[in-house]
Amino acid sequence: MKRWLGIVTMAAAVLLAGCTADKPQQQPGRDERVAKYFTNTAKDIATKENISAAPVTYLPAGQQIAKDGTEFSLWVSDPSDPTKIRSHCYYLDEQQPDGGAGGYGGCGALDGRDISLGGDSKLAVGSIGEWDAASVRITGNGTTETIPITAGYFLVPLTFTVDVDEPLTLTLIDKSGAELGTVTGLTPPGSAELVPSRR
Repeated sequence: MKRWLGIVTMAAAVLLAGCTADKPQQQPGRDERVAKYFTNTAKDIATKENISAAPVTYLPAGQQIAKDGTEFSLWVSDPSDPTKIRSHCYYLDEQQPDGGAGGYGGCGALDGRDISLGGDSKLAVGSIGEWDAASVRITGNGTTETIPITAGYFLVPLTFTVDVDEPLTLTLIDKSGAELGTVTGLTPPGSAELVPSRR
């Protein structure tokens, strides 16, 4: 009886091991991916700028959902952190309906007078350099939309990027609602200097 029990136990162990091996590994959630990105970039920034520790706090800066259900969310460095650094970062997360996930980001000093659009063929992330703008009005593909700017970055709506190869017009707007200036004919990825509005 003990012999048969041992054989059954061994068979069960082999079956369990086989099921465990074939089970797909669980993907980290969006919160975990975002936190990991900003933790890793903080280490790189601390080394680059020769400081003991760089801030790891971040803010949501926009979200878009594609027709297939893929969720894109933009996250940016929190400018209210008391640690003063030159480099500010963004991370664009992608969560697919089937459980697949990924993302990419970048860091740099938000200076200069250029407006930049970076990203891939699906979505574009904008940055505004040294301009103190609260929102950006985007015109192209037969439509116009005004979206908020968070810590110098903004997420360009899918309307202007997916299956579209058309130059965009971007107008920066300050907190009072006044126009700061406009960039015309900008196709992502790319950058151009803002032409200030006349006052």
